[in-house]
This record gives sequence, structure tokens and C-alpha cells, in this order.
Amino acid sequence: MPAQLPLQDTLLMLTFTLPRMTAALTTSPFFSQQFIQGMARQVVIISFTLIAVPIVAFSATPAEVQAKSGLFFGLIVAKEISLGIILGYVSGLVFWIAEGTGFFIDNQRGSSMAEVMDPISDTTTSPLGLLLTKIVAVLFFTGGGFHAFLVLLYESYRLWPVFQYFPSFHPNLPAAALGVVDGVMGYIVLFAAPLVLAMFLAEFGLGLVNRFSPQLNVFFLAMPVKSAIAAVLLLVYLSTLTHLLEGQFVNREKLQVFFQALFR
Repeated sequence: MPAQLPLQDTLLMLTFTLPRMTAALTTSPFFSQQFIQGMARQVVIISFTLIAVPIVAFSATPAEVQAKSGLFFGLIVAKEISLGIILGYVSGLVFWIAEGTGFFIDNQRGSSMAEVMDPISDTTTSPLGLLLTKIVAVLFFTGGGFHAFLVLLYESYRLWPVFQYFPSFHPNLPAAALGVVDGVMGYIVLFAAPLVLAMFLAEFGLGLVNRFSPQLNVFFLAMPVKSAIAAVLLLVYLSTLTHLLEGQFVNREKLQVFFQALFR
């Protein structure tokens, strides 16, 4: 690649670099339309994409790209969009774990009907799910999560070049992909387990009281009692839960394991 590309060649490389970056950022929950809108959103996407243009330019010369057919360009763009969606989904797993944990706890205490709009995921969630999602969003940008996400994107341009259909995948890739998806639900159940178990024991105790004293209608106390238990335990458990959620952020070690599981 020459030290400086002509403007026309730079725009050509930028055009094919944009789909992956755009799909990854728009799919990720921390880049929602509620936070960055309009022209500012496009400026941010293009700014991050310009950094990846030299990586793409090293993988193929403009003359080689211009010699390709229109079908090749269409397949490349489709591949880039699909890959960007996957990368955006992987980066947003911790947000969905936090939201799912809060929703699971609220559902157990009987307040899942009190749904609110989550501006990060642009969906309805429970009050505790919204709180945990906002905590994760703050930790994500202050704890290096966004930097790791950008490293993941830029490394993907090097390991899976734009103008290459399929790289050499690792044989264990399907099992690793299923493990990532399965781990989301596993972490939700694991992180919510202390509060859910405590509320279950409280409800079980109320059931025993009602069993031995049928004349006492104790079930109208179930939701207030479980809510009080959840609130008290959450004050104690929140710091640990925050630490556990922060441990799900992508870091350099996890990136190395991710790329080893993806490529040979």
C-alpha cells in the first residue's frame, strides 16, 4: 500500500470498511439512538471507521478491488453486515445479562408488571433491570469496556479481511458460539440466585403459615414481604453484583481466547 492513498481510493476503501463498523455499533446496546442521534451519530461511526481504513487498504489494493464484479461486492457487503451484527451482539452480552438479572429478580418479587422503557436497549424492562443496565453502562465506559470493544473491531479487520469471504475457522467454533449464547442465561440465573432464593424461602414460609392457619390470608403480604427482603439484600449484594457484572466485560485476555476459539 502506498504511503498516502489518493482521495478516490480512500473513499473506495472507506465504503467497504463502513458496513462492518456501522452494523457493530448500531447493534450494540450502548450506541442506541436514544443517546446519539442524527448527524452526530454518523460522524462518530465514520470517525471510528477512518481508523480502520489503513488496515483494509493493506489487505487489497484499490486496483484489485475495482477489478471485482458487482456480485462480489454485494456478497462482501452482506458478509460485512452479518459480521458486524455478530460483533455488536457479543459486545452487548453484559448489558443483556444485567437487564435479565434485574428482570428475573423483579419477576420473582411480583413486580414485573411495572415495566419501564430502557433507553439503552430501546425495549421495556423492569425497574431493577433498568437500574442494573445503567450501572453497567457507566462501568462500561469508565472501566475500559468501550476500548476493548474497539480493539475487538479493529482486530477483526486484520484477522478477517474485508475482501476475504471466509478465513480459516477453528474446528471448535460451533461449540464456542453455543457456549457464549448459553452462558448468557447461565449468568442471569447465577447472579440473581441469592435474592431469588431468599424470596422463595420467604414465600415458602408464608405458604406454611397459610397451611397451618387457613383463616389467615397471608398471601396479600407476599409481594410487600418479598420486596422488602429484596431491597435489604440488594443493599448488601449490590457491590458484589456490580463486581460480577464488571467481570463480564471484554478485556485483552478474553479477546485472546475469543480469537483463538474463532480462528486457527
